[in-house]
Amino acid sequence: MKFKTTILAALGIFAASATSGFATTIAVDESGNYVLNGIPQAPGVIAAEPFSGLSGLVFPLPFAGNRGDIVLVDQSGSAGDVIRFGGNAKMYFFSLDDELTSDALADTPTLPQANAALPQIAFQEVGGEGSNGLFYNSGSGGIGGDGANPVQFTFASDGVVPEPSTFILLGLGGAGVGLASYRRRKARE
Repeated sequence: MKFKTTILAALGIFAASATSGFATTIAVDESGNYVLNGIPQAPGVIAAEPFSGLSGLVFPLPFAGNRGDIVLVDQSGSAGDVIRFGGNAKMYFFSLDDELTSDALADTPTLPQANAALPQIAFQEVGGEGSNGLFYNSGSGGIGGDGANPVQFTFASDGVVPEPSTFILLGLGGAGVGLASYRRRKARE
């Protein structure tokens, strides 16, 4: 029984450490996958964004979200993606259709233009074409933040958001190996 309690405690510590001290963690990709605090959510949907009128991939937020644009700049120095927070509990994902990757829900022929009413920051994407994106920590007052707590975002531009269950399965597999070893050792005694 003590061994089972130790495993459960270790898994709990592992799950708690996944949030890294952030009140909210959000991971999305241009195909519509959405993970909130390690739990897969309903996929994003296509809808018109109120500032530009362009249709984009929309994800609901559990808070209003500080208004602004996050621009992901590709390796050539051009804007490839825009993530827009409208302050309306929605996040809009626009990805310039590069025709190199399969069509994704966020793909659009043009990106929304900068809006003077919205602050904007640009970041260089991390990773090569086909598996690039951005890890972004909003801070409580930053673009996309919830006003009270920092939010950690993962934007996968050409890749897919990793399933949180992958990490859980790895942990359970390791626990299973440990349990089998423990039982073998007990049987020899």
